[in-house]
Amino acid sequence: MNITEGRLFNYLDTSQVGTWPVRIAWLALPVIYRAGFGPATSSLDQTGVFGLEVVAWLVWFVGLIAVAVHHPLALSVIRSLAPVPPAALLLAGVLTGTFPLAMMLVLGYTLVVMLAIFLPAFGDPMVNGSAYGPERRLALRPPGYAVLVAVPLVWILMFGLLATGLTLAASGSAVVGTLFVFGGAVLSYFGFRALHQLSRRWLVFVPAGFVLHDHVLLAEPILIPRKVIDNLGLVGFDHGDEAWKRRPGKLEAVDATGGAAGLVLEVNTSADIPITIKGRGSLREATTRSIRFTPTLPGKALEEARIRGIRVGDVKPATTESSAT
Repeated sequence: MNITEGRLFNYLDTSQVGTWPVRIAWLALPVIYRAGFGPATSSLDQTGVFGLEVVAWLVWFVGLIAVAVHHPLALSVIRSLAPVPPAALLLAGVLTGTFPLAMMLVLGYTLVVMLAIFLPAFGDPMVNGSAYGPERRLALRPPGYAVLVAVPLVWILMFGLLATGLTLAASGSAVVGTLFVFGGAVLSYFGFRALHQLSRRWLVFVPAGFVLHDHVLLAEPILIPRKVIDNLGLVGFDHGDEAWKRRPGKLEAVDATGGAAGLVLEVNTSADIPITIKGRGSLREATTRSIRFTPTLPGKALEEARIRGIRVGDVKPATTESSAT
C-alpha cells in the first residue's frame, strides 16, 4: 500500500464509512416517512395532523444536527430519537387497526436506519469525536442489564408518556394531553441524562498507556500505564470464567464487562492497579493485575494497542496470583 492509499484508507476507516450512510438515510427520512405518515393519521382532524407533523419535523431536525456532529452527546441524542419513527408508526397502526403496504415499507426503512444508528461502526467514530491531541477513544459495550432491561424500560416510559400526551392533544383532549406531555418531558430529561452515561464509556489510548473510562461500573477512570502492561489479548465470549475469577492470593481479577455481549479483552500487568468498583449503592476498593472489558470494536482496540507499542497476543496469567472479585 502506497502513502496515498494509506491516507485514503485511514480517512475512510476513522469515520466516514460508519457515519455517512446514516446521515444520508436520516436526511431522506421525511420524504420516505410521509408515505407511511398519511395512512397513520387519516382518522385525525387537520389540527391534530398539523401538530404531529410539527413534532415529526422537530424530531428529524434535531436528529439531523446530531448525526452531523461527532460527539458523545450527539450520539446519545440520535440514539434516543432513532426508535421514535418506527415506534410512532407501530403505535399508529395499532390505534387505527390497519397496516397498509406503504406503512409497512416505511416501517422497514425506519427500522433499518435505527439499527444502523446502534451499530458500533457508527457509535465508535461519534465517541472519538470528543478526543483531543494524541488520544484515540473507542466505545465500550453497554452492560447486559442495561441493554435488556434499563434502556428499553426508560425509553418506553419516556416515549409512552409523550406519545400518549400528543395523541390525546391531537384528538381534542388538550388539557389532559398537555399534562402527559409535561410529565413525559420531565421524565425524558432525567432519563436522557441516565442514558447519556452509556455514551461516555470509553477505552482511551493515550501516550502513557490506556484508560478505562466507565462511570457506570467504575467510580473513576483507571489508567493502565504502558510500561507495566505484560499483555493485552482476546479472551472470547466467556464472561463467566470462574477459573479466571477464583485465584488464590490477595489480589483480585476484575471483570469490568458488566455482562456485556461481545468479545472480551483482558489486560495483565506487572504492577498493582488500584481500582474502585461500583456496587449496589456502595463503592469497593480493590487491587488487581488482571482486568477484562468489552470494546464495541475489539479488533480496532488491539490494532491501536499494537500501533502504540503495547504487547498484544494470547492472554497469559498475571504475574501475581489473583482472587475473585
